Amino acid sequence: MTKCKLQPTKGFDKVRFGMTASQVKDILGKPDEEYDEQYGDTPDDLYKILIYGDLALSLSFEMSSGGVLVDIMTDEGCELTLGDDIRLGDTYEEVCRKVQDADYGPIEEGDLDDDVDLDDDEAEQAEGLVEYVLPEVSVNLWFKNGILDTIQLGPEFGDDDNFIWPED
Repeated sequence: MTKCKLQPTKGFDKVRFGMTASQVKDILGKPDEEYDEQYGDTPDDLYKILIYGDLALSLSFEMSSGGVLVDIMTDEGCELTLGDDIRLGDTYEEVCRKVQDADYGPIEEGDLDDDVDLDDDEAEQAEGLVEYVLPEVSVNLWFKNGILDTIQLGPEFGDDDNFIWPED
């Protein structure tokens, strides 16, 4: 894949929110890993997760919404930028300046889920982790010890809390 960027509320390259796993596989090829993950109490609360190790990306497809792409998350080593130049490894100060330059709206402190039970390994990984959100563009940013560690994108939400899929 040529160098490309994560586009808030849209996706990246030819991959767009609202696509099915099959459509994404046609673009990116076979994932390195694929599994289902329960996220709620009902059987319909299920994600299909595709992991692309070479891109350092995790893609989540919400089955209750028709099995479409609703979440893109970077992992260590991801070389995609958010917009033109926000990248993993940037400091919090650099990201704040770049967010303002990109006109993504305000950056707000997020709310890491304190009521989630973490095992010892997960708790160790979460130590020093702080979440910030860009609510106007459906982006979450995680900083570990002041350094951008993870970028998470989602589709746009309408006033009725339904997804608004990108047109292009």
